[in-house]
Amino acid sequence: MSGIKEIPPWYFGKVTKGVAHERLSGTMSGTFLVRDNETSRGSYVVSVNENGMVVDYDIRKTGRTLKINDRDFADLAALIGYFQKYPLDTITLDIPCSKEGMESPPISPSWQK
Repeated sequence: MSGIKEIPPWYFGKVTKGVAHERLSGTMSGTFLVRDNETSRGSYVVSVNENGMVVDYDIRKTGRTLKINDRDFADLAALIGYFQKYPLDTITLDIPCSKEGMESPPISPSWQK
């Protein structure tokens, strides 16, 4: 598909909080996904299995950057890359959640060139 960037394996698009928690329940600690925020257009949520409990972190769009835990990032790839090296609260983002058995997520405008 011309003009569209490759969608990262951790991006799940417009899935609900319930679906995200269901997908992450029973996975290894550090398994995560990123989904569109259901209530704030242009923002996202990182859902991660933290030691057997699924926790959500809001990623807010602030002008041209994304903000999480008082840190600013240019884009989602930079944000995820950072938290794969450094803990987001108590855990690093280690394993993208499997999309097996799911339809492809709708492409967000942010993934287009």
